Amino acid sequence: GGSIVSTWAGNPITNVPGVRKIPTGWTGDGSVPATGSGTNLTFRIMSFSRIHWNWQTSYLLSVTNEAGGTVSYPSGAWFVEGTNVLVHAQPNPGYLFAGWKGDSLSKSADLLLTMDQPYTLVATFALDTDADGLPDDWELAWFGSLSNGPADDPDHDGRSNAREYADGTSPLVADVLRIERLDLMSNIGILSISNNSGSRYEVQIATNLTGNWSTLATTQYLARYTSSLPSSQPVFWRLRQPA
Repeated sequence: GGSIVSTWAGNPITNVPGVRKIPTGWTGDGSVPATGSGTNLTFRIMSFSRIHWNWQTSYLLSVTNEAGGTVSYPSGAWFVEGTNVLVHAQPNPGYLFAGWKGDSLSKSADLLLTMDQPYTLVATFALDTDADGLPDDWELAWFGSLSNGPADDPDHDGRSNAREYADGTSPLVADVLRIERLDLMSNIGILSISNNSGSRYEVQIATNLTGNWSTLATTQYLARYTSSLPSSQPVFWRLRQPA
């Protein structure tokens, strides 16, 4: 007795750009086998039955490069959710890697992505004919020649040309990053900060100068920061620029 029932999960779902859901199998009860793989099932129904299709999510990875280098990453365009993918940018001789565009703005040539979203990435490169790690156009714009090296510090602010380039700050104007004033109001402290370079900084706090410093905030750039005050003990703040 019972009727023959044929059922299938349907086509992959791609209604969100860069996201694909593919049926991988089912779980069921009643006359449906408890588990199975595939996208279709035929069974004889003898009692109240249910089937639940399982879907696997994958994300699209698009990686390209501008002139001056190449990119490498595992073959394929779609990667299962949660997969770790290493993407590498390799400059050609006479060039340096200048950073990623798209869904990452990292300056690191190696990106370890966890595929939890679609990614579109473009590797950019810059001429570096003297192979000193500084783009030729950056050196020419600031110095008018390629004679300055990455370790030089022409503005004597303790930050090398390589660091100034990485941070996007001027190598000819000494950078100032300091706490100018502290205003206390009730249970908060308001730090007024001088940061003429506009570079990112961290705010750290400690209850004594020889103790451990805790990081309150990262990638700050504004001229004011508000911090809560610990109760019944002294407190110190400092600013730090990540290496």
